[in-house]
Amino acid sequence: MPAVKRHSTTCPEAAVNGSIFLSIRSDFYRYRVGHVPSAGAMVRVIHNRSRTTFYWPSLLWAGSLFLLLTLVWWADFNLNRHEHWTFASFLTTLSIPAVLYVACGLVLPASETRDQDDMRIAYFQNRSWFFSLVVIAIALSFVQTYLLDGHITINADAGLKALVLAISSIPIFTKADAAQKTIAAINLAWVLFYIFVLFYNLRY
Repeated sequence: MPAVKRHSTTCPEAAVNGSIFLSIRSDFYRYRVGHVPSAGAMVRVIHNRSRTTFYWPSLLWAGSLFLLLTLVWWADFNLNRHEHWTFASFLTTLSIPAVLYVACGLVLPASETRDQDDMRIAYFQNRSWFFSLVVIAIALSFVQTYLLDGHITINADAGLKALVLAISSIPIFTKADAAQKTIAAINLAWVLFYIFVLFYNLRY
């Protein structure tokens, strides 16, 4: 999602702005970690497992979104060194996890009623909204990069995100079960690869 490297500076004003940014982001994430919709839905699934009809793409997406939210939070830590903040760049930076947060609430059954514990039914009922939000979140990461850096660098990171954006838009227009399963697996593989590359670069 967001690029890891941002502008850095050591001026006192930037340090203060960075501290304020981290404070707001920390409060935002602290609230969300305890209230992630997919976490509550997963608890209900476990409690109601005897009557739940499972659909494994839903479970893959729930895990992917949790990892993706963690990745976004980790990547944005470097923004404490960013000097020139605008309302638009700050709003965009907060909007990415907010959009993913809403998507988390759509990926698993949210109802307590016995007749709504079918993951597949819930998945296809929310399919268009869910994938639209995923696409919006990825698109916002490009907007964020432009607003913070003043340009979008055409590199492997941007190319990978553009590819995932295109792939994630496919389920909006098709109900084919094979497509849903394939794209769920591709997305999880992308997130795991992204995390591996991120931590490999940090280590070496």
